[in-house]
Amino acid sequence: MHIYRTLITAAIAASVSTSAFALIEDSKAGGALGGSGELFWVVMDQDGERSYTRDLGISLDNFLAAAATGQSWSFANDETLVQFISGTANPGNLIWNIGALDSTGSGTGNFQKFLSTYGQGATLPTFNNQAVGFLDDSADIFIASTNTLGSHQAVANGSNIAVPADGFAYALGGLWGTNFGGKAAGFNNGIAIDETASLILIRQASNVFAQRFNPGIVSELSYNGLAYTASFDGSALNIAAIPEPSTYAMMGVGIAALGFAARRRNKR
Repeated sequence: MHIYRTLITAAIAASVSTSAFALIEDSKAGGALGGSGELFWVVMDQDGERSYTRDLGISLDNFLAAAATGQSWSFANDETLVQFISGTANPGNLIWNIGALDSTGSGTGNFQKFLSTYGQGATLPTFNNQAVGFLDDSADIFIASTNTLGSHQAVANGSNIAVPADGFAYALGGLWGTNFGGKAAGFNNGIAIDETASLILIRQASNVFAQRFNPGIVSELSYNGLAYTASFDGSALNIAAIPEPSTYAMMGVGIAALGFAARRRNKR
């Protein structure tokens, strides 16, 4: 599969004559970011067989470093997404996700790692080290194909709309979708409009061959106990560290208790 991926990616790259600075960086070590791919955002119209893909303009390593300080991000709809949504018969049936690839394991002891959205409150998926190592096989081809369409080649943080006739760039065509192009069996990172997603990091615990079937590491991103989430309401994608729903409930109980205590003091 790695040979197949390399041949396809090389063929696509050979057809691109413009500077690579504007393209979505994938997970390959030879890229401008040395394997720390950029975050990309995909919106999929399951009914109309169309997909939208956008470069979010930040590498996975830089994103993780900023998340460690509590930073938040907001990405308003660009013209391409406005066009995409306006051509959707039923926007309520759109699903979306975020991904980022790093097959080089940049950083000491990190090995390969990948960012994904996942249903908030759902049980975290499990992957062995070998499965994690294959997550970028299809996704890299999807990104390389996407980079040949729309404004990716000419505009920093470009975007595109793809249909089945566009081949590998069509997100629902089998190389991206909601499960890393079938490389994450039983996994679904598709999120509905107006739903909030957890952001999870999927990592190898080891890249030693003998440990290939040992469990990898899957964790929710957080900052000071606040879970990092992503949400898309149809007009903007927002990423921020916010309290878990259970935390809000506890806060509500605490505020109610304070109010009750204050009323008792006033009566005295």
